[in-house]
This record gives sequence, structure tokens and C-alpha cells, in this order.
Amino acid sequence: MFVSVEGIDKTGKTNLVDELRQKIEGISLSVHCTCDPPEYPPWSDLKKSYLDEESSLNPMSEALLFLAGRIDNYRTNIQPEISQGSIVVADRFSDSWIAYQVPRLKEHLGGQGEAMLFLQRIHNSMLDAGYLVDPDITVLIDEIPETALERAPDVPRTKFERKENLGEVREVYLSLAEKFSHRIKLVTVINGDLTSALKEAEEIVLKEVYESKRRD
Repeated sequence: MFVSVEGIDKTGKTNLVDELRQKIEGISLSVHCTCDPPEYPPWSDLKKSYLDEESSLNPMSEALLFLAGRIDNYRTNIQPEISQGSIVVADRFSDSWIAYQVPRLKEHLGGQGEAMLFLQRIHNSMLDAGYLVDPDITVLIDEIPETALERAPDVPRTKFERKENLGEVREVYLSLAEKFSHRIKLVTVINGDLTSALKEAEEIVLKEVYESKRRD
């Protein structure tokens, strides 16, 4: 089973992944946690040096580097873990790529809609070729950027953590959630109550894990 956790920055994704790891291990199931981009070389080095900061890379090169890291992580780690029966939980995956890259590519591809279609076609071609797979379930933590960024330092850690950018990212996420509602489960943070939202998201995932275990 493959689970992904999505959302704009500062919505508790990493904490949720860690909590899910502990809960899944607690019911004696094997679990493998990962993130996108993966935290091993060369992707971790590229993320720190080029992808998080403004650089001379053009937006398309940047998008394809993120894609390359995801493919490598899937073929090297995620696919083998799933084949061995592990529950894989990813802190971001392909939905994040589309959500964050659309705002950066829209001016080059004729608008937001065109950029979404372009990236979705690339993703679908990778699915068809067996280089990627969609998660079985995705939980999307939805919150307005103004509230989420109150949890962030005054200076953004990366070029992506800016309110204007995150507003566009959130729009793309919500479009994906509507289009792929069979897979993406939307969890809304109400009045900044992140704790309750993360608890709801955890329950959604664990219910799927329990049902998957019973089927097996």
C-alpha cells in the first residue's frame, strides 16, 4: 500500500508522516517513510544547492530535476518496499510536483490550465511506462497560506514559501483534489486548528491500512 501526504508548507505533513509510521509499526506492519525529493545524494544536494534557492536553472529544467528524483526514488526504494509488502508513506509525491511547478511554468506554457495539462501528461506517460505509480490514497491538508505561514519563520526557508506563491499552489491542489477525489482525501484546517486536522487525516489513513490488512 502506498500513501502520500500533501499540502502547502507548514501544514504538519512531516509530523503526520512520523505519527503514521509509529501507529503502523504499532500494529506490527512494515512501514517505509520517504519524501519528495528524496533525502539521499544527488537529490538532497541538488535540492539544497539549486531547487530550494533561486538559481540560474530555467523553470523547465528545475521541474524535470524534481521528476528525475521522484523516478529514482520510486524505482530504487518505493517499488521494492511495496513489492515486499511494506506500507510506504511519502511526505509529498507527484501531486506536490504539479501543484508547485504549475505557478513557475504557467508563463512559459500559456497559463495555469495549460501548465497543469502539460505536467499531467508527463506524469501519465511515466505511469504508462512503469517509472512511477499513483499512491493508493493521498491526504491533502488544506489551509489558507496566511494562517499556515504564521507557523513559519519571518524569512522563508525556500523560494516556494511565499504567501503569493502558496496561494496559487493551493488552487492547484484543490483542482487536483476535485479531479481525483477517488484518491485524494481533503482535510481542512479550520481556524488554525492543525492538531484536529492532522488527527482526522491520521484516522483516514489508518482506516485504509486496517482495511488493506484485512483484505490480505
